[in-house]
Amino acid sequence: MSRGRWSLSRTPTTSTRCSASKRGVARRVGAACGVTSSSRSASRCRRRSYPWHPGRARRRRPLAEAVCKDGPMSFDWDPYAIIDTRDGNTDASPLLVLLHGYGADERDLLPVAAQLPAQFTVASIRAPFAMGPGYTWFPLVADPAFDFSIVRDVVERLEDWIEEMKAKHETIVLLGFSMGMAVATSLLRRRPDLITAVVGCSGFALDAALDPGQDFFDDAALKHHKLPLFWGRDPQDPVITEDKVEYTNHWARAHTKLTKVNYAGIGHGIGAQEISHIGEFLDAEVFGARL
Repeated sequence: MSRGRWSLSRTPTTSTRCSASKRGVARRVGAACGVTSSSRSASRCRRRSYPWHPGRARRRRPLAEAVCKDGPMSFDWDPYAIIDTRDGNTDASPLLVLLHGYGADERDLLPVAAQLPAQFTVASIRAPFAMGPGYTWFPLVADPAFDFSIVRDVVERLEDWIEEMKAKHETIVLLGFSMGMAVATSLLRRRPDLITAVVGCSGFALDAALDPGQDFFDDAALKHHKLPLFWGRDPQDPVITEDKVEYTNHWARAHTKLTKVNYAGIGHGIGAQEISHIGEFLDAEVFGARL
């Protein structure tokens, strides 16, 4: 597969804001698993069995229209996000940005976010490229179509988007699942000044050696900041390969304030205990630092 055959998803050019009176997709997804967004106590995912495996419960839908058939890809992507400003929050509330995994979509992690501190406004972004029943941020690293320039394009556009959000939200936390963690940590390495903390679930960080120019990530600046990173995973995760785990472990310990927790039995998913620990991590590292 050549890089030119990657299809850019056609999405609205503006974000969807979920108001208290009309939650749209966020409310419908929450209701499907017993989640309401009126309060933290009411937002427990009562009907969801654990571990939560993002991406498995969605119905298939047609792929997005392809805009690039042959030759170099023209990257013109305006990130589409579901934005939920919870009751009692304001436009300046801390922002939690959700980055889904390979083949999933922007609805995927909403049931997880519903169980995290209610002080957050939640923004869940759809990846740019149509893939199977959902979307992807870039080709799999092992795919012949993988090209670091695709990563560069996507991360730079997300960087612009986060800069826009930073004008309103002083605190921005990224939560990424699987490939979404690779995107979240890439943003952290690119612009540590924009990010307060990162949560990574069953994921990895991209090896800096994948960048031919060796100039995209600013790991030296990140090492100076030592920003908080939560990384939860199952040691027997059948999806993330051992080389990615080893690289991420070495990189994270050297460059971040790492909280790493292993959860036996969750596979390539997110467990109930992990969600509870993520909430504690955010309370301590994000809101505790603001006191």
